[in-house]
Amino acid sequence: MTDSLTNGAVDSRMAAHRDAAADAELSVVIAYGDVPAGRRAMRLLHNVVPAEGEKAKLCPMLWRFDLLEVADWRTEATPPTLQADLLIISTSSKADLPAAVQDWVQSCLSQKQGHAAALVALLGPAGDTDPPDSSRIQFLSGVAAAAGLRFFAPTPHVAPAPLAGALGPEPSRPAQQILLVEDDSATRQLSARILVHAGYQVNTVDGT
Repeated sequence: MTDSLTNGAVDSRMAAHRDAAADAELSVVIAYGDVPAGRRAMRLLHNVVPAEGEKAKLCPMLWRFDLLEVADWRTEATPPTLQADLLIISTSSKADLPAAVQDWVQSCLSQKQGHAAALVALLGPAGDTDPPDSSRIQFLSGVAAAAGLRFFAPTPHVAPAPLAGALGPEPSRPAQQILLVEDDSATRQLSARILVHAGYQVNTVDGT
């Protein structure tokens, strides 16, 4: 089941997704800044969702930043986030993440230690994503590492220098290879799909 995104505020009907998520192989929580950012996160899920007939299924639950700045809504959003296999933070703004959202993410991830999960950061407009050394990437990758979670973030596209472009196309380079070791099959498949979608060649190994 996939939620549709509208311009209206996300309301208490989000709680109804808990029952659906309980039946899903992989639960997903999306915290997003605005409608374009929410749609971008949903497109990512569309690209990594397993093909029909595969075991894993994704069930997303969406929370907008302005709701997460309200204490009662953060309390409502916390339990499903603690159980989620995948947390996506998405914003099309270049501004800092709201302080309340940062505190909420850090609090949730600190309680997820030992739970196999992944954090994906989609920060900035799709054509102007944060570089790896941005403060937002550093913050999210740091809290993910402290909790033992995998962290993924798309890297900015670097246009070729004008002179290089004039001299002709740059020779194609092989995609960077990644060895992914994970004992949980569903998490291993999802992580591999995210990395492949980001342009990597992925070899997976059962860590058991």
